[in-house]
Amino acid sequence: MFRNAPMSRSHVRMIGLLSSTLAVATASAAEPARGRAYRLRNDTSDRRLTVYRIDRTLRRGSAGGRDQVSYMQASEWIRLQLAQGERSPARLVQLVSDRAPDSHRARGPNDDADDPPILSASAGSARIATDEWSARDAPVTVPLVDAAQQAALTALLDFAHWPDGARRVGDQWENQLESTGFDGVQRLTLRDAARRDDRTLLMIELSAVGRFVGEAAGGGATFDSADARTVWHFGRNTLDSLSGRAAWHKGDGGDRQDFELLVEARLVRHEVLSIDAANEQIDQLNELGEILRNRRVGRTVDARAACQAYLDKWPRSLWRPALEHLLAEIDPSRHPSLIEAEFRMQLASVLRDWRSAQDSGDRQAIDRTRAALQQVALGSRDQLLGLLEHPGESTRSAAVFVLAFGDHDDDVDVLQRRTRDESPKVRVWALYGLAARRSPRTDPAVLAAALSDEDAGVRARACEAVTACVPRNSAAMPRLKDRVLTILREDGRDSTRLAAASAMEALATADDAPRLRRCLKAEPNRSVRARIERTLARVEARSATNPPG
Repeated sequence: MFRNAPMSRSHVRMIGLLSSTLAVATASAAEPARGRAYRLRNDTSDRRLTVYRIDRTLRRGSAGGRDQVSYMQASEWIRLQLAQGERSPARLVQLVSDRAPDSHRARGPNDDADDPPILSASAGSARIATDEWSARDAPVTVPLVDAAQQAALTALLDFAHWPDGARRVGDQWENQLESTGFDGVQRLTLRDAARRDDRTLLMIELSAVGRFVGEAAGGGATFDSADARTVWHFGRNTLDSLSGRAAWHKGDGGDRQDFELLVEARLVRHEVLSIDAANEQIDQLNELGEILRNRRVGRTVDARAACQAYLDKWPRSLWRPALEHLLAEIDPSRHPSLIEAEFRMQLASVLRDWRSAQDSGDRQAIDRTRAALQQVALGSRDQLLGLLEHPGESTRSAAVFVLAFGDHDDDVDVLQRRTRDESPKVRVWALYGLAARRSPRTDPAVLAAALSDEDAGVRARACEAVTACVPRNSAAMPRLKDRVLTILREDGRDSTRLAAASAMEALATADDAPRLRRCLKAEPNRSVRARIERTLARVEARSATNPPG
């Protein structure tokens, strides 16, 4: 993530978001501040640590006020800025950790309902992200709450995107917001400026207009408004405080539910770390990154042990909430369905990496992703076997392919049984796994059946598996090769014939040349023809080098 290089002693800033009303200043201090122009920017210097407390109140009211629910929740927002060199963007590490809801009030017919989940209150969570940071644009990380509330928080907090030139009190500008949950515009006004305790504080008001999109619009959620008043420390280029309100609703008429979100944020810590202290933070972040990678590839036992070792080594780490949340997520005593869902996400991620590496042809990337697949197969075999009975064909497909990278004696048998799965997709991935494993224990009869499968994709993968798994001197090879040549001559799908031609490039001998020529004469597809021609050239070259007798 970062390297432990000496860091410059530069003055840093950070964006924070909090607000209250700008304190009243004396006329003598306020007037000079109001009369000048301000070039608004984010500080991009090194080793700046800023910590905010964000208090949120979410209220839900039904039509006619017959049912009202509210809860309050506090978050800690940590932002650490690390420069990467004069020519590179600064890196910003952000951690938002939610406490459990502090209080909850209900009035109406549902007083005893479990309302915080209904309102999508976080039961306590942590979210860590690393972003680029510049003088003009500063990213925001919001708590892990429901999509509509995340979009509303973004509309309130994601304002540190500054215009060209300087601005005076009364000037206005706009920011286009295109987040994953909100599409709209922020309208900002530099409302006031004042000097206080040798600080120049700017009051910036914002109003967001737009709409919820994607998941945030689920359930008919409709954005109504978002307004905030921020106090910006001009000399330090840092948010000092923010006070905001957002509103949205679901449904209409008697079924309408109105939501109101109140946000108060305030700065609680601001300092420039020493070089030694910053390097210690880098060490902690690098170790945290390695733990997250272990978890992503399914090495949950290693990740759990590393989390505990981390907490023992750095018990007062700034990033402790992320470690504690991760430990809770990988706790084996948690509900099995949650663990399974997370594991399926890990499988999907490692398979995406594998396919990307295969498409790129990058040998190092292929080796790296193969090692990651092996780690999952070795460390999570029981989970993978359980997922083979999952109703979703994508889940079964991922599980059977990853099992191919294990070292258990029964893995080949498991893959072979899945070549008879009811889903063509699972059969394809089972054969893909057999080809990746390249085991000579693979039963030729299984591959022969797959070569005659009704699905063209299965037939194509079976050609690849024959090449990878069956020894050239096997007694079954002539029969398998005959079937591959039949596919090359007769299959109606270009990609399947291309797979057969690729297989024959590895399998063909001089005896196969006459049939290959007949296939070439009948082949309409240019790519398949080119592959057959290349195969024939290689066969003829081998024959010339090693003539019969």
